[in-house]
Amino acid sequence: METFVLLMVLATAVTHASWNAFVKSREDRLVGMALIGGGGAVLAALALPFFPVPTGWTFWSIMAAAVAVHTFYNYFLGVAYTHGDLGQIYPIARGGGPMLVALISVAFLGVTFAPETIAGLTLLIGSIMILAFWSGAAPGTRLKPFVYAAITAALIAAYTLIDAAGAQLETGPHVFVLWLCFLDGIAITAICGLLRGKAGLAALYADWRVGFSAGGIAVLGYWVVIWAYTQAPVPLVAAVRETSVIFAALIATVFLGERMTQAKAYAALGVLLGLILLRA
Repeated sequence: METFVLLMVLATAVTHASWNAFVKSREDRLVGMALIGGGGAVLAALALPFFPVPTGWTFWSIMAAAVAVHTFYNYFLGVAYTHGDLGQIYPIARGGGPMLVALISVAFLGVTFAPETIAGLTLLIGSIMILAFWSGAAPGTRLKPFVYAAITAALIAAYTLIDAAGAQLETGPHVFVLWLCFLDGIAITAICGLLRGKAGLAALYADWRVGFSAGGIAVLGYWVVIWAYTQAPVPLVAAVRETSVIFAALIATVFLGERMTQAKAYAALGVLLGLILLRA
């Protein structure tokens, strides 16, 4: 992976951890997800008139699949944060996703890696999973958060592969990500309205400025990721992006009062070494 692409994907890791911390800090996580999605949809709508409207069946079939999977992901991520800490949920979801993507890519898509790349992926994903299972949560509180986080991880793997296919279309990654953010934001906002009613819509209206800012950060970060899918192998991009677990652990410790354990510190070192191997 080229240095510039690596740095850009690492930058998105910071933005991704930040908006996840925002969702976790909200009293109603679904409203938090809708704030980000709605804000991103507005920004995408402002940019869409400057790009051509896709007409091909392939584009819209992939887009429909992407929006459906992203919507389920948004919902289950919010549910997972209701049952577990940021430092527990985030690593399982984000670490499990690239692990599944790598396995599927090798088993079914014919992707091959150099030995140092395999070592880097193994160390990176393994360190992320250490953050998940040795997060300091009491054993009796781990099962339900793990189940929801594991479902989220499977959805992450699914949308990663679908989005990568969309990025490779003739329309280009920019058109795909704008339509995805626009439609995805509408979907999660509609779900919030259906499940939370007038109270949920009132909460969205009250914090629209925050949602606009957080949505902008999320759209920009995902824009870079979709572009990166056209510059480097999808499993590598997915794995590097999930270094966001380190930033999430720091945010959880400093701002959300979650405990930094020795295992988290060692896992952070493992992530760093894994990145070095991926760049080698």
